[in-house]
Amino acid sequence: MWCLRAKTLGCDGFSGRIENGKVYGRGAIDNKGAAVMQLAAVIRAGRLAQKDDLPFNVTFLAVSCEETQCGTGAAYVIKNYLEILNPATVIGEGPTDTFTPFIPGEFKNHIFGVSLAHKRTMWLNLTLAVETDGHGSVTPLSYANKDMVKALESVVTKKQKLYFNDINTGILKTFGEHKKGIEKLVLSHPKFFKPLLAGKLRAQPELFSIFSNTITLTNISSSPGAHNQIAPKIVATLDCRLLPDVDEQVFIEKLRRLLTTTI
Repeated sequence: MWCLRAKTLGCDGFSGRIENGKVYGRGAIDNKGAAVMQLAAVIRAGRLAQKDDLPFNVTFLAVSCEETQCGTGAAYVIKNYLEILNPATVIGEGPTDTFTPFIPGEFKNHIFGVSLAHKRTMWLNLTLAVETDGHGSVTPLSYANKDMVKALESVVTKKQKLYFNDINTGILKTFGEHKKGIEKLVLSHPKFFKPLLAGKLRAQPELFSIFSNTITLTNISSSPGAHNQIAPKIVATLDCRLLPDVDEQVFIEKLRRLLTTTI
């Protein structure tokens, strides 16, 4: 039987081990470039304040988790220290330079990304239990690990649908205002040129994620046992990110049908 349920995961990191001068662990490379630039800006502001008093305070705040699912990190600061900090302007981690490879060339003005909406996070546990005799010497026609692998292959290899909504098409149209010729035409009318844009969008996962729901297989665990014992149950974790206007129940039902028709 399949069991689909949302799971709220904790924010514990991985080992953070250091090998050959590199750190391996959760968050080791996540947006560190922007954080360093922000720190450099704060240091620069501090040096300016040594000459002339600034009309405001500048605070650099590094937290363990900025996700809305976490009770620590940014959420903890907002709950306990927002009035003390009393910020007039907050600069977050901000967007990466996602569009440069997709829309090459120089722009006459600086471009800063502004968040108009957020994709919703939905973490799912897929649990599959299949009763077998339990011994690997005779391979049964159906067993948990085998059936889960078949089902997951259909999920992770399926091309996600490309969605154009007012928000993400607005991004392309805004960039189109800074271009000329055919580039301006295509970016100014993204829905009409959707077949032309689709390939370029899919080629860049970070950019494509703005135009689609995503499903990422992040973990698989099976029942512990001897090396020749067939596990009666297996659990897989999917990290799903949904566009703002996508119905969660409809998404889950489509995923359920995909899983059950595979095995």
